[in-house]
Amino acid sequence: MRIDNQATADLYYYTPYQPNAAALRAGYGEGDGCSSYGNRNFYNYFTDWFGSTETPAAALIKATDANEIYLISGGVRHHVVNSADLAIFEARLGTFRVVPSNYVSSLPLGNSALRLARDARDGAMYLLQPGGTKHHLRSVELVERYGFRMDDYLALSPSLVDKFPTGEAVGDFFRAETSPDYYKWEAGSRRLIVNDLSWLSQRSAARDFVAVMPEGNAYKAPVGVPLLAPGSLTREASSGDVYLVGTGLEIARIPSFGTAADAGVQAYRVVSDGVLAGYRPSGELAPIMQCGSQTVVVDGGALTPIAGAETLQPRPAALPSALCAVMNIRGASITAPILTKGIGADAVYVLDAGKLRHIRSAERLYSINGNRPVKQLTWSPDTVKSFPLGAPHFADNSFVSFGTADIYVAQSGTLRHVLTTAALLRLAGPRWPVPVEKRPADELAQYVLGEPVAQ
Repeated sequence: MRIDNQATADLYYYTPYQPNAAALRAGYGEGDGCSSYGNRNFYNYFTDWFGSTETPAAALIKATDANEIYLISGGVRHHVVNSADLAIFEARLGTFRVVPSNYVSSLPLGNSALRLARDARDGAMYLLQPGGTKHHLRSVELVERYGFRMDDYLALSPSLVDKFPTGEAVGDFFRAETSPDYYKWEAGSRRLIVNDLSWLSQRSAARDFVAVMPEGNAYKAPVGVPLLAPGSLTREASSGDVYLVGTGLEIARIPSFGTAADAGVQAYRVVSDGVLAGYRPSGELAPIMQCGSQTVVVDGGALTPIAGAETLQPRPAALPSALCAVMNIRGASITAPILTKGIGADAVYVLDAGKLRHIRSAERLYSINGNRPVKQLTWSPDTVKSFPLGAPHFADNSFVSFGTADIYVAQSGTLRHVLTTAALLRLAGPRWPVPVEKRPADELAQYVLGEPVAQ
């Protein structure tokens, strides 16, 4: 038998004699003429009521003739009202022990064994969790936010408090024990964390801890707008419209997945109908946009600022700051004109008055760019197709006609009308027949006309 302290030892020695072998064999009965019984009877009563003297007293007990289970703390019994709470307590305090009913009734009855526990040493409030951990509720506001009361808690003795390891403090993230759905508490409402992207966007703030609450506590706050991941793409199940999610409640429609990818936005999830009801559609993602004071263009997975964008026509539409904030804007800028090519394509285009014009030669490319080093944007086929095609920039000494018999020669960025056959043969050199490209008549107005060629 293990004796923990002198007071307990003194109880065993309150008679001058220790029980002999005959007294021990007799249980509660008589031994022989040399037997003494005080210590023996004390031991028998103690073990019948409380179990082995080799193990600590049980913190969870149940009377032999009743179904109620109680948690004992500080000599007070607290009713464990459901199996979920019991599992939490048993995780650290062990399985309940069956004891005589008169022992149970001899203990004063306290309040129910709540998951809101108070440490008597410092008054700290903890939320007990499945698995047997405790998590600090650091303010009265947090306690009351989740439907608990500061005057209704489980008073745990220090020895019991210490059996529950301490985890992350309770914060803004929680779920009901009856549901896998995560919520974030925000501005007095509970916002459903809609999907894995939403959780990833909040995971660092949550420190990977989501408090598990009884259903009544978890659903105390009114339902707020579902929480989507900023910088992700989403659409409702029955809709074809896809939106970019901003940092607040603003969303912007995207014209295509290709253009969104050019802007660096690719994560995409379909959500249930109604999820977007609380969001505000605000503009549309476009290849060229105004973000604050900057004009930016989509470019191979990010946004590139455009220097000297005042000359761009038509003027780009502004995108709200909450949407610009979720995209990566590069530090280095480009200077107009905007030169671009499709992914995996060879053709280079210049953006001119809202149209893409194919540049047919390297000489024309450098000339159009002011003989500076060339910076070409990379666009998806979706983005390229979003612009109408304008008249091409021809290579020098190309011949072209525009819906009539008149033939023009391209020279240094201008078109010159070739007036005679002799002039045509001279310009064409050894080429015969002379290759003449036929273009729509309305394209002629997009070119600068030079002096006609007569000879």
